[in-house]
Amino acid sequence: MKNPMSAVWLLQTRMLPRLGVMLRGVTPGWNKVPASSTKIVLFHIGRSGSTVLGDLLQQDKRFFWDGEVIRQFIRDRKNTGLECTSAYIKERTHLSGGKLIYGCEIKPFHIARTGASIAEFVTELERSGFNRFIVLERRNYLRKIVSSLIAAQTERWHNSSYEKAEHASVTISPDRVSIDDATTSLQELLDLYAGEFSSLRKELADRNPLWMSYEDDISNDPLCAYNKICEFLAIRPGKVTTRYAKTNPWPLPELIDNYPEVCEVLGNTPYTWMTENSDSQPGIQPADPQPER
Repeated sequence: MKNPMSAVWLLQTRMLPRLGVMLRGVTPGWNKVPASSTKIVLFHIGRSGSTVLGDLLQQDKRFFWDGEVIRQFIRDRKNTGLECTSAYIKERTHLSGGKLIYGCEIKPFHIARTGASIAEFVTELERSGFNRFIVLERRNYLRKIVSSLIAAQTERWHNSSYEKAEHASVTISPDRVSIDDATTSLQELLDLYAGEFSSLRKELADRNPLWMSYEDDISNDPLCAYNKICEFLAIRPGKVTTRYAKTNPWPLPELIDNYPEVCEVLGNTPYTWMTENSDSQPGIQPADPQPER
């Protein structure tokens, strides 16, 4: 890192939180501490602002933010002996140490790796005591794909607010895109993301979820998403600071080397608008209206 302040950022945002979780996990008797009374799940598909949002929540001393727990489950399964994902997540809620709120993140493709459907998984979470559900959608799935491919290529997944983003671009093969442990065509991948969010809308419809989007609640000011979550949980916002910056702020023609080809492939599909750098699909309401609370 060129900027010395980025070392401070790395310590604050990555190393200290991980050390804290590790120490809690190995401290005798820690898992006997009562779990948080409020348990929330944040669903997202990645590259949607979840990291900056998780960092904001982590700064709030009322939250214990546990990150992507299913990825941890897959890594820790042999050591814990727990074969049920929901049991593993329930066990981890005790790491909160009695903080008011325990929160974790879940990606649909991680759910698929457990062999469960989204409907089955949501039901299991509810049985395990989770009582608040949040969805963070990035409506322009094409930009999510571009961001994932660039991150994998450059090995730069996050950007400090102390540094300027470094430009990079990728070539997208319309017939073969490899993301999230799967390789498929570009349109099939876009269909997959649309289907996952459709399933979440259906399964969470009666559970009074908070539905947010990267475009509306993260892109301009991540504090907007943090404040909405505080309002959703009926607590006052704390003093937190945005410590992450955008990794790929450039328009799509500058990020996709074969941009004309991608535009042609997505022409006459429901995803044509995504090539235009638009924040929302023309004629479609950006997000579900939130019920009155």
